[in-house]
Amino acid sequence: MEESKHLAGQATVVSVDEWHGRAALCELLVRSLKCPDPVLAEAVASGTWACAACELTDSLHITLPQNWDAELSKYSHGLDNDSLFHQLRIEYTRLYALAPQSAVIPYEGCWRAAKKGERPLLFVNTEALAVGETCRLLGLERGGDANDSLDSVVIELEVLWCIALMAAGILECPKDVVAEEAWESFFGQHVASWMDGFAEDTFSETEEPFYKATACLLQAFVKSMG
Repeated sequence: MEESKHLAGQATVVSVDEWHGRAALCELLVRSLKCPDPVLAEAVASGTWACAACELTDSLHITLPQNWDAELSKYSHGLDNDSLFHQLRIEYTRLYALAPQSAVIPYEGCWRAAKKGERPLLFVNTEALAVGETCRLLGLERGGDANDSLDSVVIELEVLWCIALMAAGILECPKDVVAEEAWESFFGQHVASWMDGFAEDTFSETEEPFYKATACLLQAFVKSMG
C-alpha cells in the first residue's frame, strides 16, 4: 500500500524491555518540555526527576554529560515547590510560549525556516503536515493542546512515545504498520534532524538549571538513537 511507504524503514532489532525504556524516556521528555505544573516542580525539587532520568538513560545505555544535573541541587535549598513551579513557568514562557518570536523555537518547521533565514509558518508548514499524516497512519487522535502545531517538540516526542508503546505491545498497532519501522522512519525524518539543534539552543539560551538539564537529556537521547 502507498500509505505504508511513509512509515517504512530499516528497523533495528530492539528488545521489548528496551521499547519500554524508550517509551518511558519519551514520556519523561514530554512532561519536561510541556508547560510546567506543580507535579513537575515537586519532582524536580525532590530529586525524583533527575533520578528517573539517570535510571532510564542507564537502562538504555545512553551517556549523559558529566555533572549534567549538578545545578539541580540548588532547588532543594531555600525554594519551596510553589515558588519553583512559578519560576519554571516563567522561564518556560520566555523560552517557548511566544513562538515564533520566543527565545527558542519549539516547532520543527519554524525552527528549520529560521535557520535558513526564511519566514516561519505555524500549522501549515511541510513538517507539521507530515507529522499529521504519520498520526493518521498510526491511528493517533489529537490530544492535549489542540491549538498547538503538530510539529512541536512535545507532539513529536508524544508520537515517538506512542510508537514505542506499540512496539512494546502496550498500544495496539495498525495492521498495515510495523512499529519498529515507524520508529526508525519518524525518528530519522523528524526528531534526528532538528531536536539536537533545538536542545543546543535551549542550553545556550537559558540559565535555569532544570531547562539546561532537560536540554542535556534530550540531546543525549537524540544522539544515542541517531
